[in-house]
Amino acid sequence: MGADAVSVHINIGSDTEAKQLKKLGDVAEFCDFWGMPLIAMMYPRGKDIKNSNDAELVAHVARVGAELAQIS
Repeated sequence: MGADAVSVHINIGSDTEAKQLKKLGDVAEFCDFWGMPLIAMMYPRGKDIKNSNDAELVAHVARVGAELAQIS
């Protein structure tokens, strides 16, 4: 289809966080198999997130993404 990469949107802190992370892992496996770059767009979002721009929270979300990248 001519795609140059695959992008997956993840909301850390949402009620469906675990499901989203599982889907990211599944997509990552396919991307690895096909040699396709993967972009994980990670955001702090959910009912308990009061300030999605909080530096510590953003750092946590970035770390989750970085650690997941190390696994694959």
